[in-house]
Amino acid sequence: MRIQFVGGLIIIIIYWVGFLGLATHNISILKLTPINMMVSLTILNLGYKPSWKIYQVQMLVFLFGYLIEVLGVQTRFVFGSYVYLNNLGFKMWETPVIMGINWCITVFCSASMVSYWQRGSDFSKALLAAVLMVFMDLFIEQICEKAGFWKWELGRAPIQNYLAWLVIGFGIQFFVFKSKVLLNNYLSFLLYGLQIIFFILAQIYL
Repeated sequence: MRIQFVGGLIIIIIYWVGFLGLATHNISILKLTPINMMVSLTILNLGYKPSWKIYQVQMLVFLFGYLIEVLGVQTRFVFGSYVYLNNLGFKMWETPVIMGINWCITVFCSASMVSYWQRGSDFSKALLAAVLMVFMDLFIEQICEKAGFWKWELGRAPIQNYLAWLVIGFGIQFFVFKSKVLLNNYLSFLLYGLQIIFFILAQIYL
């Protein structure tokens, strides 16, 4: 419990530094986004009971999430027409590798929150978790270009993007819930909430 408390405190400090950076218009702080993602996933994992199974599931989510992003960029078929900019770090096939970590964070934060609320079937839990993923993406899309993350050809995310997130997110979430890993993790609420606040403030200050 103590290590989880320390981990939560570290997440709060990281995001507080990000808030200050935005408030002072220090946009260069967004170049640290890949580091933030890696630290955030590491700390999120402190809230889970140590298990090789959850790491194996995360690795599969990482690989699938990254490859679906590669497919999306290369074909423009999945999410719509967009290109990645420079604040998400190293790219392979025009896609930042860190996007696999982003999928892990988004998937497991949402799944862990739903595991507290929802006691229904895996189908209903996966659907609610997918909706939470889309809700998060709604905020990210408002600042993605100004933050140097990615740029849409039409200047904004198309409906296709949100539908793809819902369908793909549901599929991944259904797999996660079917894997029967122990998902209860209160750090998920903290990280999800801090991300929403960060993206709202980014809309104000960017």
